[in-house]
Amino acid sequence: VGGSRCDFFWKSRICEPFYINGRIVNMGCGAENAPTARSCRCCDNTLIDPNEKLLRKAYSSNEFKPVHQFVMKPTPNNGVIIEYHLPDGELASKYYSPFSDNKIAQRIFYNQVVKHHANTPTLKSLYRKARNAGELCGLNKAFDTVGAITHRKNDKGESIVGKFMYRVDMQA
Repeated sequence: VGGSRCDFFWKSRICEPFYINGRIVNMGCGAENAPTARSCRCCDNTLIDPNEKLLRKAYSSNEFKPVHQFVMKPTPNNGVIIEYHLPDGELASKYYSPFSDNKIAQRIFYNQVVKHHANTPTLKSLYRKARNAGELCGLNKAFDTVGAITHRKNDKGESIVGKFMYRVDMQA
């Protein structure tokens, strides 16, 4: 038949006013669009804000929870479990493979643990000298530098630690 597009949708998203920080940016035209359309097919108004999920996920400074206890535990496969004991029995834990042959696993451990807990050259030197998970966990007290963290669990129940506050920062 002709070259025009069919305007019928089984399900649709209506082009409504688009707001940023409580201010109207575009009034919208009321046209029906596909349910997954990011912008209106008629007036190019934003229908799905690409930043919406990011804005709702940000951590605020009042989400910090004090760390009552920091524990590193060795695992049978020469890995390490890092635990942060928080108020009300909450536990943030994460598994790492610092002694794996996999360079990426080593880099993840360095970036997510060593950089946050070994904040002096002396502590970083102690980390480099450790040859297995048992030796590394023996340095538990030296690495106990974090005073508070932001913690959430994802939809799979895994711990997500967002930000760190060091004991030195908390005393200042």
